[in-house]
Amino acid sequence: MQTWKALFSISTATLLITGCSAEPGTAPAGQTSMEAPYDQSSETAGNVRLFGEDIRTTGADGLRIPFGSTRELTETAVTAALGEPEDRQENAECGAGPMEFTAYPGGLTLNFQDENLVGWFLREPADKERVATAEGLSVGSTLTEASAVYSMDPLEDSTLGEEYATDEGIGFFTTGDDDAKQIDSLYAGTNCFFR
Repeated sequence: MQTWKALFSISTATLLITGCSAEPGTAPAGQTSMEAPYDQSSETAGNVRLFGEDIRTTGADGLRIPFGSTRELTETAVTAALGEPEDRQENAECGAGPMEFTAYPGGLTLNFQDENLVGWFLREPADKERVATAEGLSVGSTLTEASAVYSMDPLEDSTLGEEYATDEGIGFFTTGDDDAKQIDSLYAGTNCFFR
């Protein structure tokens, strides 16, 4: 009897959580690992904000696009913000399995597996205001700026260079001297890194 009640409670909780969740990619900003929800509707339309579990377009009609959203929905939303993609590629030999990539002006690349968003990678942004984390970090931000907003640790065994991981699920690579290290690229989710 106790087992049945426990299963019923778990099933009920699951239904409640599922029932309250919005469809992937269609909801405005929700709660993240930050202390308060990020509200992209207060920002100028046409920008993209990067998180450890999703990406978000800004403005009154901005969308939260979590990992797992369809490629069609993701590309439609990001194209509306950043313009047409610059390139589409695929790699069948990624460590995580075959992946497809869509690269946008401003250095943002979206990663897909089985037609679903699984991660992102940012390098060489043309405009830091257009593509950045919610805290305003982008390529060219300093390690000091990053450590002021993230709890982070260096990945001592990285074979790809000086790499850091944050508690928020965002990783980044740095270059430069100890006193002036800058972020060279940022990423989250599944990427095609060969370690």
